[in-house]
Amino acid sequence: VANHAGVVKEIMVIEGTPQVHEGETVRAGQVLILKPNADNLNNAQQTQPASVARGFVRARVWYSAETTIPLVEDKVEESGRIATGWGIKFGSRVIMVTTQNSPFEQGRKEVVSLSLKPWRNWRFPVEGIKIKYVELREVHLERTGTEALQLAEQAARAEVQKKVATKIPIVRETVKVLTNNSDLVRVRVEVETYEDLAVYANS
Repeated sequence: VANHAGVVKEIMVIEGTPQVHEGETVRAGQVLILKPNADNLNNAQQTQPASVARGFVRARVWYSAETTIPLVEDKVEESGRIATGWGIKFGSRVIMVTTQNSPFEQGRKEVVSLSLKPWRNWRFPVEGIKIKYVELREVHLERTGTEALQLAEQAARAEVQKKVATKIPIVRETVKVLTNNSDLVRVRVEVETYEDLAVYANS
C-alpha cells in the first residue's frame, strides 16, 4: 500500500498484480500491488509459504509547512544561566543539601531522580535528587521585514525536513510568501521528492 499520497511515475512488480498505473494520483493507504491469488495456485504451490506482493512504486510526493514570524514580539526565553541543586529523597520527603530554591527571579526547574544501585539483595529506600534551575528572561524583539522573512523561511524549511524520511532526496523546493506586512511575515515552503511509496500491509 502507499505510505503517502503522490503521483505514480514508475512501477516495478516482482510478485503480484499492480492496482495502479503510471500517472495516477494515489492516496495514503491505497493498495498498489495485490498479492497473488491463492485460488489460482495448484496444490503443490499451496504447500509453499504464502506469497506476498513485492515490487516498487516510485512517485512524486509533496510536503509543505507554514511559519509565521511577527515583526514585533515579546517573549520569554532562556538566558543561558543555570544553577544546580542536590538533595535526598526518603519516600515522599525531599531534603535539599545544596541550592534549595532557585536563585533566579524567573525560571523553570528540571528534576532528575538518581536511584542508588542495589547491593546484593538490598534495595535502599533513598534516592538522590538533582534539580537544574534554568533562568528565563523576557525579551522584546523588533525585526525588519527581511529578517522576519529569513527566519520564517528557515523555520518552515526545518518543519518540512521533519516530514521527509531520512535519505530521501529533495528534487525541488518552492518558497511562497503568503503574508508580508507591517505586522508579520507568513511563509510556506513546499518540497517535492521522488520516492518509493510501497510499504507492506497485511490483508
